[in-house]
Amino acid sequence: MEIDWKALAEAIPREHIRKLEKTSKKTGKTAYIDYITARVVMNRLDKVLAPPNWYDTYQVLPDGSVMCTLFLRVNGEWIGKADVGTESDIEGEKGAFSVALKRAAVKWGIGRELYREGTAFDDDPTPPRPAAAAPRTPPATPAPQTREERRIPNGAEVDRTTRRNLKTAEIAVLKEFVISISPKIQLEPRSRWDFHAAGSIRKALGIETWAQLTIALDNEAEELAALRARVQKHVETEHVMTRALEPNAPYPGDEPTALKTAVNQ
Repeated sequence: MEIDWKALAEAIPREHIRKLEKTSKKTGKTAYIDYITARVVMNRLDKVLAPPNWYDTYQVLPDGSVMCTLFLRVNGEWIGKADVGTESDIEGEKGAFSVALKRAAVKWGIGRELYREGTAFDDDPTPPRPAAAAPRTPPATPAPQTREERRIPNGAEVDRTTRRNLKTAEIAVLKEFVISISPKIQLEPRSRWDFHAAGSIRKALGIETWAQLTIALDNEAEELAALRARVQKHVETEHVMTRALEPNAPYPGDEPTALKTAVNQ
């Protein structure tokens, strides 16, 4: 079937948009954020595509977050886009699945206007911003770094008092993450998955050996998350996330037990 992309990205009706009150811990100011439930996303997919033409998969990551890959059947091929969700202020751990689905749906255009950035189908995708109270002098732009200055230090140059190399288990988690979001790798023989995942990570991070991969001892969680984000961006940009549809062909990766996972919010 041919997808009506404009209908898929059409603005969510106001009656389906809810308000979430958020108070800043630093300033104490309260703001109200627009959000939608996972069921609104499912209804939009069913209405525009029909239930047989989409499905979602979920993976709980080591840090407790949840990654959702939302697959659409486009011109006879399954194409997936993934994103990660964390515990929500509404349903805690259970809400992570809903958040992941909604974030993956945004990559397909559903609910993107809630971020106040418009969609590809708007005449003016960027809404007007309020003028600043007073002009501000922009910070000076630092001089571009040379390739040598950007180079990640190798194992011999690492300051062991402030940084450490990634553990074997942490590298393994990164590889599993790449495999889980790359149907391109999943189409290879399983015996080659680890090899291709390792190559993708090294290319994404610009390293030649694992000894060059280090994180700060006082900021491990954030730097691991940043590494994963860089790897995810590389995979989504460089890997062709398609799967030719053939009679009785399996879906990318292990065949899911159900085409759709129920997500309640």
